[in-house]
Amino acid sequence: MASLLGPFVKGSGPVAVAVNPGSMLGSKILKEGFGVAGKDTRIGAEILIRAALGDEFKNASASLF
Repeated sequence: MASLLGPFVKGSGPVAVAVNPGSMLGSKILKEGFGVAGKDTRIGAEILIRAALGDEFKNASASLF
């Protein structure tokens, strides 16, 4: 979705970025449905905080992180 939306909004303020926060985060669904612990969910939260508040993603429209 970000690769389709990104070029249309690039340079106009909003940024469309696909975020894969380390895959297999330890959500309740993953634990109960597949019996897998997964990774710490804070990994995903930290990436989203950096994306929202920092400059790291300001020119990353249509990218995947």
